[in-house]
Amino acid sequence: LDGGVAEIEDITDELGVLRELYHRTVWYSTYYCDWIAEVGYPHDRGETLYPRMVLRRKAKEGHKAAIIYTVQATSGSTYYRIPDCLNPKVVKRFIELTHEKYKEYVGEYFGTTIPGIFTDEPFLGGDLPYTEALAETFYAMHGYELIPNLYRLWLGNDEECHRFRRDYWATIKHLYRTNFFEPISDWCHKNNLQLVGHVLDEEDPIRQPASGGAYANMKYMDSPGLDILGQTLGNRQRPALLFGAHSISSAARQLGRERVLCEAMACNPFSYRPRDMRRVTNWLYSQGVNWIVPHGFFYSYDGCRKHDAGKSFFFQDEYFKDFPQYATYTGRMGRRLSEGKPVGVTALLQLSDRIASYQPAEPEKAIAVRTELFRATAALSERHIEYENISEETLLDATIADGTVTMGCRRYIQVLIPSEETYT
Repeated sequence: LDGGVAEIEDITDELGVLRELYHRTVWYSTYYCDWIAEVGYPHDRGETLYPRMVLRRKAKEGHKAAIIYTVQATSGSTYYRIPDCLNPKVVKRFIELTHEKYKEYVGEYFGTTIPGIFTDEPFLGGDLPYTEALAETFYAMHGYELIPNLYRLWLGNDEECHRFRRDYWATIKHLYRTNFFEPISDWCHKNNLQLVGHVLDEEDPIRQPASGGAYANMKYMDSPGLDILGQTLGNRQRPALLFGAHSISSAARQLGRERVLCEAMACNPFSYRPRDMRRVTNWLYSQGVNWIVPHGFFYSYDGCRKHDAGKSFFFQDEYFKDFPQYATYTGRMGRRLSEGKPVGVTALLQLSDRIASYQPAEPEKAIAVRTELFRATAALSERHIEYENISEETLLDATIADGTVTMGCRRYIQVLIPSEETYT
């Protein structure tokens, strides 16, 4: 207090985020893009959205006051603390504070008791991401300047604007994969771990540019994955779930992956029974999934946790005694399905680059493309035609010869392109 400085010290390891304020909010089960506007099946969620910074240490003898400086985290998301996943320095620090800590405390179990790490919905950090290396990387990839053309994200509908938006999103996806997925995947493999999980919005083609491209990102997953919330199954009225499941299972097949996982059973009522679980499981298995990750097994139902994307399938559930029977059935069927070989020879083009060229300035055109894509998805499913999804990005690496298209481990004799009449 007299202006003297007793000591300067880095106390980063003693400073952290604490979430202790819980509250309940009402959610609806219409999570997915093709029925999100509908209102139905309201249920409570336990939320903790307002973290605070906490320092816990015993004051040193003779010190009268401490002044602490911290870097302000970027806000604006639901959880108010979304890092810049395009920045390699941020991701390196993230690995140090999480993965390396796991290794420090339980590393002896890596590859045995702990076979892998599940990543759940990593995000770029904003709907129009920006990072310090974006302009430089953009120029290196595309040969012209980013900053003078940023206005084209919101204005214009000519080919120059469409080209810029495609290039912008291509740069974002490149940085995301190079600076986030690659180092995390490399760290897992160096430490005898698999990387599994799922990313955001694999069921919505319009959200793919802003979420980094779920389909193409699966090459970094040892077991590609998706999630399905609630009890609704994909059908002609709900093609988004068909699209999401086929996108991920298609990527897995083309990459030669044995397993396709789905985080399932979340956000269901407490009356949800084993027969309901089997119904959802059988549908997922029909869509190419062969590994079910139930959500969830809660340690405690205290306070608002009882309503946090319930229900729990653990000891709190009256049907817990029946879970071993469900698990045995699910595991046996999943293993058998993982040993089979796909027979489909039809591919459906995702038109992801075309959608990127409209985002965000021309949402009505992007919606029109998605509508046609979903229409084709529903038509193929209704006719029981086995098919797999491909994208323009991955099609560039395909081999075309003798009337076939070969993408990784899969060969197709026909590629279907959804009609462009409604948006050209």
